[in-house]
Amino acid sequence: MDSLQEQLLKAGLASKEQAKDAQKELRDRRRSKNRRKGGKPQQKKDATADQAAKLAADAQAEKRARDRELNRKREATKAKKAGKAGMQQMIRKARVDDNLGGVAYHFQVDNKIKRILVTEKQAKALAEGQLAVVALHREYVLVPRETGEKVRAQSPELLVLLNEPGGDEDEAYAEHPIPDDLMW
Repeated sequence: MDSLQEQLLKAGLASKEQAKDAQKELRDRRRSKNRRKGGKPQQKKDATADQAAKLAADAQAEKRARDRELNRKREATKAKKAGKAGMQQMIRKARVDDNLGGVAYHFQVDNKIKRILVTEKQAKALAEGQLAVVALHREYVLVPRETGEKVRAQSPELLVLLNEPGGDEDEAYAEHPIPDDLMW
């Protein structure tokens, strides 16, 4: 029965040079194993050791890259939480005193009509764009326009309502004034 090396040569999958190199490498390995401790150092490096070292270096580099990506995501999450906490604190400080007036002010949130109880003065300020409505946790609060603008810039998902000042005038309805007692 022929050896694997001879079978590869006959099949044309390996050349004679490759076979000689393989035999020489095998011979060198056996010699280096049999040498005593005081013998000459090995001249030729082992190819498998080089490959293993390269694979280990690649694995370390890949692990470092994964760790950097995880750290970046953690830092982004921390920054987002800090920004959200800062935004909530700013809203709490700028919150307009809720007197829970008797006038219901209606506005739209996600295709649903919501309402907040305000005073008549606050309702007028909301309509004129002097006040804004923002979401704080699970409630809606009134804040001044400046705070509403800051909320729009930093966290637009928290801004519920901010009317533009003077934007309600429509030329087609100028000759038909709205009655003072009309509330919806």
